Amino acid sequence: MRSFAMTRAGHTLVEVAATLAVAAVLLAAIGPAGRRALDANTVRAARDDVDATLEDARRRAQWRGQRVDVRFDTTTATLRMIGGGDTILTRPLGAVLAVRLSADRSNIAYAPSGLGFGVANARLILSRGASADTLWISRLGRVRR
Repeated sequence: MRSFAMTRAGHTLVEVAATLAVAAVLLAAIGPAGRRALDANTVRAARDDVDATLEDARRRAQWRGQRVDVRFDTTTATLRMIGGGDTILTRPLGAVLAVRLSADRSNIAYAPSGLGFGVANARLILSRGASADTLWISRLGRVRR
């Protein structure tokens, strides 16, 4: 009859506690600065996403030869691109990136020429934590940071 050696299948409580203690010390040391950096990077990613969505709307308006709207839902921080009555694209920035969106207009529209449709400039503010970024959209539909 052979005997099989018993092997350990896990970690001891002491090993787990030591690992958690080291992780807690590291998180406490870099926590606030790390959170600020993460918030800044997330807001920058959201800003780039909004910029790309608006540029995409401009190109689609020219390509389709029809008006294309980008609507801003500030309660859920969602962008919705609509052309010809159909939703073309939805960007749920609040759900995906946990950012907040503030806008002084409810939408931006692009004419078939690719120029902004309307008479007013728009301002969008994206924020998360202490980090915020502002996008200005001219009445011609161009985005400025």
